[in-house]
Amino acid sequence: MDCSPSEFKTLRRRARRQIDEDKALLQALVRQRKKMHVKQEELAFRMGITQPAVSAIETGNSSPSLSTLGRYANALGYIVTHAVQPDGEGWEPFAIQTQSESRGADETSRKMTAGYMAAQFVH
Repeated sequence: MDCSPSEFKTLRRRARRQIDEDKALLQALVRQRKKMHVKQEELAFRMGITQPAVSAIETGNSSPSLSTLGRYANALGYIVTHAVQPDGEGWEPFAIQTQSESRGADETSRKMTAGYMAAQFVH
């Protein structure tokens, strides 16, 4: 499939944005783990993996699947939700919010949410 230079530039911009979004999600999960004083060894046990595997995820030396990131969040008492949105001018920057940090939420209903950009195919 051939694409024009402007279409290629758009695809590269979207790819870079997705990479940045993925990194921000992982960084938020790591910050939450540390805030909760959960060691990598404990998180690994909760996830059913090894501590070196957790370290590889956190340092970016592996490329965890969405399922693995969901298991990471679950081991901390959170869930990750996904939204597929078209790319465009109205796109909001990545934000992580826990319900316990938002107004009126109780601790038992903590939920971590993340927005994901959808790649649009150029015809």
